Amino acid sequence: MDRLVLFIKEKGYYLLIPAALLLLYVLFPAGEEDYASLDRPEADAAEENSEETGAEETAAGNAAVYIHGEVVSPGVYAAETGARVEDIIQLAGGLTAEADAGRINLAQRIQDEMQITVPAAGESESGSEEGEEADDGVVIINQADEAAWESLPGIGPSKASAIVQYREENGPFSSVDALVDVPGIGEKTLEQLRPSLRHP
Repeated sequence: MDRLVLFIKEKGYYLLIPAALLLLYVLFPAGEEDYASLDRPEADAAEENSEETGAEETAAGNAAVYIHGEVVSPGVYAAETGARVEDIIQLAGGLTAEADAGRINLAQRIQDEMQITVPAAGESESGSEEGEEADDGVVIINQADEAAWESLPGIGPSKASAIVQYREENGPFSSVDALVDVPGIGEKTLEQLRPSLRHP
């Protein structure tokens, strides 16, 4: 017994080290990896929310739209997909005094690479003024007035008047070939005019 007491007195400090380590292990069993795993669900949730937000932003996106015609500042404008034609017109500075607003669907939703044409009052869908020649010099037979007809070779005032009068009395021409029904317009005249005519 005396020897045991003497041993403890002499070697006791060697026993303190393993005892302290054992106590630390009991009090703090979880390591850094375990503590990190406890925080992981919140990190995963934050990452998922970030991915969802990014997907929503991509889905919303921006659309590039080209608008021209009777607007103050024609050009390409960027807007959120789902915006309206009216929004693009406002970006372009609004309509000019010559614009025919009644022929535009202001409520239409835009799409990427969309083109918006704002026509002028009295302008046909083909882009030419009603009653006049098209931009390429071709006469639109169901829209041309007497002056436009007279611009063609072989058509004088009397024939131009006859064509317009026939169209007003009988309705639009069904085709270019129907012009032969007009008094004074024969097959030879029609063949001469054909390259300069367009229907409708």
